[in-house]
Amino acid sequence: MPIRSAAEQECNPVGGIVDDDGSTGGNSAIIHALSLTGASLITQESGVVSGARNYGLAEVRKEWFVSLDSDDILHWSFLTEISRLVGAHLALHMLATTYISAEVGNIDSDNCEESPRDHAIEIVNTLPARWIHGASFYTSSLAVRVSALRALGAQIPVGEYRGEDADVWCRLAEQNPVPLGHVPLVTRVWTKSNLPFFAARSRDCSSPDFITRMIARVDRQSPSLTSAQRQSLTKDDRYHWVSLARVAISDGNRAQALAPLGKARTCGLHRRWCVTAVMACLIPRGPVYGWPHWRKRRRMIIK
Repeated sequence: MPIRSAAEQECNPVGGIVDDDGSTGGNSAIIHALSLTGASLITQESGVVSGARNYGLAEVRKEWFVSLDSDDILHWSFLTEISRLVGAHLALHMLATTYISAEVGNIDSDNCEESPRDHAIEIVNTLPARWIHGASFYTSSLAVRVSALRALGAQIPVGEYRGEDADVWCRLAEQNPVPLGHVPLVTRVWTKSNLPFFAARSRDCSSPDFITRMIARVDRQSPSLTSAQRQSLTKDDRYHWVSLARVAISDGNRAQALAPLGKARTCGLHRRWCVTAVMACLIPRGPVYGWPHWRKRRRMIIK
């Protein structure tokens, strides 16, 4: 389905790399059946998505790069919208659209019915702060200028499972604003095993590595960061520490929530911190777990 959604784009891709790292879906046969001109198939041992993405970035010979994970679906007009954004923002290095989430069994590459030309374009100046305020884009709904990413000298870390590419996109976004088309042209597929908000993070209250790398640049007072960007990174750091406290509470470890709350407290009191402190003291585990789970599900396409 992901390869088919790329092949059926209104604006045909000028080239493609399919990294088959141990899949059993018969990608070679699919490529031939769909007559994907300009697509090359690379077969290697089973690995992680970061390694496949790094390989694609190293091999691509075009100006722009779009990465499509094996469980994501493109709307037929996605590349048309990206081309339109490129034409309107020639000097920028990163462009994106929003996305929708769908449960397995309710997947359709035509989930988005809105015309790509009838929506707002948001200019994102401080990416970490924007992420805090709500879902914007993720890797499969993003296009990056290859030369800018290579000049950054960064690769997506292999072996991490939480936001491994987030700090790379943040560093690129610090150079230029990010135009974000408010039209969901990528479907992010969820299964029942990864649907719960805390499923992948239960009993893990350490700070994600990408947050550690991002905040280290603030601590080093990196000269490339503006005052607004430093504040944005600091807010993102605080947001994640509070989230980790909620993970501990939902897992029944209220005492364990005190450490991340203490780290978030060093950034000053704020409403989310205060609400989480009340959760740690008064609210049963069930509602703490169920609230973000419900918020995620209500924005999804579910049968």
